[in-house]
Amino acid sequence: MMGQWVSLSVVIMLLAAFAGCRQANADNEGERLYQAACARCHGTTGEGGAGPAGALSRDLTDPEWQKTVRDDELRTLIQHGRGQMPAFSDALSLDKIDKIVKHLRVLKRSEASDKPGSS
Repeated sequence: MMGQWVSLSVVIMLLAAFAGCRQANADNEGERLYQAACARCHGTTGEGGAGPAGALSRDLTDPEWQKTVRDDELRTLIQHGRGQMPAFSDALSLDKIDKIVKHLRVLKRSEASDKPGSS
């Protein structure tokens, strides 16, 4: 009986570790896709100021912007583009776009770091 509990515990731990690895891989894929498709203009950290739009490139880390834009709006923007931002619907599947959107939410900087004297 004790051996069955040990075996069950080991199986549960392995499943939990596997689930954690899958989530980490999904997060890493979102970052990798962002770096390949978005960083040229929005910068590797998402703070903007790069690419053809230069200073007009959106700062994706801005907490106020992060609060106001919905995930479905981000998906549509990535798919269809706007202004100088190209459309990625031909280059990226919806699944890949969703992974980029998830990564964009990770880029949000804390509002405390925006306040004067918080550096």
